[in-house]
Amino acid sequence: MTSVLPFLSKYDPPGTSEGSLDPLGLYQVADQLAVDLVPAVRERMQRVRFLTAMTIGSLVTEDIEDTGKHRDVSPTLVWEWLVVEALIRSYDGDAAIQGTAGAMVTRRAIKTYNYLDANSYLKTPRIFGFNGVYKRLAIQLGLVDVHLGPGQMADQLKSAWAKDRGLSPADADALIAQWRDAVLRSISADRPRTNPRWTAVDWRELADAFAPEQGGRAERKLLRSMLLSDGPKALGALPQIWELYESGTVENDASEQEVLAALKTLAPHLTPRIDAIVAYERFARALTNAYDAIRICASRTNTGVSLAEAATGSEFKPAAETVKTRLADAVAALEASGGVGARCRDIVNDRFSSFREADSPTQLADQLILHHEGIQKSKSAEGKRPWFDRLGGGKVHIRLRYRLLDECPPLDTFVHTYRAAPISRFHGDLR
Repeated sequence: MTSVLPFLSKYDPPGTSEGSLDPLGLYQVADQLAVDLVPAVRERMQRVRFLTAMTIGSLVTEDIEDTGKHRDVSPTLVWEWLVVEALIRSYDGDAAIQGTAGAMVTRRAIKTYNYLDANSYLKTPRIFGFNGVYKRLAIQLGLVDVHLGPGQMADQLKSAWAKDRGLSPADADALIAQWRDAVLRSISADRPRTNPRWTAVDWRELADAFAPEQGGRAERKLLRSMLLSDGPKALGALPQIWELYESGTVENDASEQEVLAALKTLAPHLTPRIDAIVAYERFARALTNAYDAIRICASRTNTGVSLAEAATGSEFKPAAETVKTRLADAVAALEASGGVGARCRDIVNDRFSSFREADSPTQLADQLILHHEGIQKSKSAEGKRPWFDRLGGGKVHIRLRYRLLDECPPLDTFVHTYRAAPISRFHGDLR
């Protein structure tokens, strides 16, 4: 009977923690190209009304001093807890809150503890919570400042929001004061947690104020005008991509390739940047498919696979045959685009130049594993553990978590996203 080799010891030394994202180091260039095309918008953005929740939250928390007593809790984070808890308590399972960051952990915390705190909420809320996800865009639009205090446009959005809610300025200020008291009660405990002492009616009032699908006409109009502004706060190609959805030129579920192809026609001046994105994605797809083909081959056995065998597989060869050509094309297109593209060319040349030297499928397979190991090692001071363990004799074993049994996607598809999806979602919410 075949047994699996014991790759885990009782104690994993430093440098063996997981690094489960971006195993080939392709994301950095893709992200820089996307930011150049549409500044401040991130792929994790789902629902535009969280900009309003952040803006009103900046007014709720601006008079609350952050004493630093609890390093992992700030007034803005407590506000986020309250908003997300209100949405889950009032609308759990409803499409009205689809796309709410932290919904799953909040649902679990309410069921288990009946409150949220730093231990039960997202471990990295500055990245994955709505304040973290939407911060760059909120700053770019002038809704909040870098400390999540009110920005120069905060009062204007507050007025539009209050108008839609049927609130006079005095009523809006009273509601904000009520929410400020809830934040203070929640943060003042020895161990801060949501503790507003509310009834179901109070939770529903907060949920209704920021439910993603319940933005009023004045608020939607103002947010739309801010997103589409061509002034100093302009968001790059966002207005043009928006127009593609608005005119019906592309459907809301159109692929990135379809959106960028249509964008070239609508905005020819963007052609060099779009061509650079397309060329880079062609290279990224070839490299990713070749790497994933090794994963697929290695996943079919518990005893490891030789890289020479993996290199002869039907999944590996089509991708491997195009890697060098697509790498050269990507470098040329990035250079031709200038600016950010030229800087990305330097990253590509530095990070992926070794693939120019692979003269056979087996050499490419070996280089892919070496490259992956180098990328994992560079992810932190102590490094991250590779997805493969080397067995000697040119054989590798893939760890269980990273096994892959699916077929590789077609070679003409993108690996990364370039902000079409969040813009489509924003367009749907603000129609």
